[in-house]
This record gives sequence, structure tokens and C-alpha cells, in this order.
Amino acid sequence: MGDLNSYFIIPLIAKDMVLEMTDEDAGELLKALFLYAESGTTDYVKDPVVRMAFQLCKTSIDKVRENYIAKCEQNRVNALSKGKNTTANDGKRPQATANDGKRPQAMDSDRQQNKYNNNINKNYI
Repeated sequence: MGDLNSYFIIPLIAKDMVLEMTDEDAGELLKALFLYAESGTTDYVKDPVVRMAFQLCKTSIDKVRENYIAKCEQNRVNALSKGKNTTANDGKRPQATANDGKRPQAMDSDRQQNKYNNNINKNYI
């Protein structure tokens, strides 16, 4: 997703509140959201109605950030564990499976059963 501070998301649930605001209040809200997303500043909003909408959007911004950080951490852990798996067999390709890359036996028996059923159908049609 890029740099964590290069974007923020405004939830659509705030749309109705924003549409009820004056243009001046909506502009104040947008400015407050930009400041919060960039620097964490929360003391910009003075109007109580704008502050309520700000808190709703702030919660969304915080949740998106938490999810982003968790995803980055999970990706880091996955990358580190993938590196460990590669070195476990001296950087060679993974070992062959028990059936040496052949089809599973269940699939073979299914094909044989289908072939048998097709032969029966041909004989009775």
C-alpha cells in the first residue's frame, strides 16, 4: 500500500453528517482529517458537530492503520519463515512428495470407475 502516512480513508458512514454540515464546517473537517492523518494532531476542531464527525472518521483512520501495521508484520514473519524453509535443505528445491509428483491414487481410481461406468452405459444404450 505504500507509505502509511501517504493516504487516509474517509468512511461512507460519515457522508450523511458531512452533507448536513455547512461548507465551512465540512472544510474544517477535511482539514482536521488531513492534519490527523499526517501528524496525529487532534486539537484542530473546535465546533462540536464537526468534532463528532471527526471522531467517527478518526476511528476509521486508526482501524485502517492498525490493519496495515498487522499486515506488514504478518508479511515480515512470512518472509522470514520462507527464508528459513529455503535454507533448511541447503537452498535446493523442496523434496519430492511421497508419490513423487504423480497423480493421487484416489484420482486414478476415480478415472477407472468413470471408465467402467462409461463402458456399462455404452452396452445398455
